[in-house]
Amino acid sequence: MSSREIALIGMMLGLSLMLEVIPIEMPTMWGMKIDLVAVPIIMAYLLTGFVGGLTAVFLLFVGLGIVS
Repeated sequence: MSSREIALIGMMLGLSLMLEVIPIEMPTMWGMKIDLVAVPIIMAYLLTGFVGGLTAVFLLFVGLGIVS
């Protein structure tokens, strides 16, 4: 994994944890509220590939365990 991928995963993980702490919810027409926590992790997966996506998901799991 290159330093660019590690930096990208770190930025997306920080953004995802920030969206967890400061929730921005979008209401839908059928009454649900959609949060944006997973969007940076999906972007990290698309930009870094499968291994980078799995790393980001694992680190998000650890980070949410600490933050929540």
